Amino acid sequence: MSNRARRPHNGEWGNLSADWLMTHIVVAETLYLLYSMEEVSARLGWAWEPRCLS
Repeated sequence: MSNRARRPHNGEWGNLSADWLMTHIVVAETLYLLYSMEEVSARLGWAWEPRCLS
């Protein structure tokens, strides 16, 4: 996939910024993981504990 796109206001070509995309990918991944954990907990009765990062 190319990161170039035509600008709607002047028709010139430019590069897309990945910052906006990355922000939304991180948010979407977090929501997906939280939803998955909630579903597993509800269906299997599992509990979750915080992970130690030491």
